[in-house]
Amino acid sequence: MIHFYIIFIYLVIFSIFSLYLINKLFIKYIDNPIKNRYMILEKIPEIIYLLDTSKKIAFDKIYREDILVFSASKEILSNKDLIAPLQKFVKLTLSLCGSEVTNDLINIYGDMESITSILGNDFINMVSERESFRNIEQIQMGLNTMSDTLVNKK
Repeated sequence: MIHFYIIFIYLVIFSIFSLYLINKLFIKYIDNPIKNRYMILEKIPEIIYLLDTSKKIAFDKIYREDILVFSASKEILSNKDLIAPLQKFVKLTLSLCGSEVTNDLINIYGDMESITSILGNDFINMVSERESFRNIEQIQMGLNTMSDTLVNKK
């Protein structure tokens, strides 16, 4: 009877040790979404910094190449005029971020559609901000010219 208890204890200890080894050796190969989410939450400041930097670089490039043409011709931008630059902006921003940051953003926001709508809204806000700033500069230049002509007439 004692041999039975010794064998039983040996099997219990062996099975616990085996489970421990399996856990330590193979747990890193199992995709754990909860663990991945916490790892992503720890990296959010770096992800946001990379996203903001990529947005600035992409916006400057797209603005110079596509939108400045309309600004130089003094045409008012319509929604149709912004579709192609917006798509280029989203594509360039995500390519500048890289695949790892893009995957992290997908894990944070849920899907690519959410990311593109957020980036699209940011692009529209950046364009309207830059255009309004440019319009304010034109108004100030016009006021300065008017005041210069008034001063010169006196």
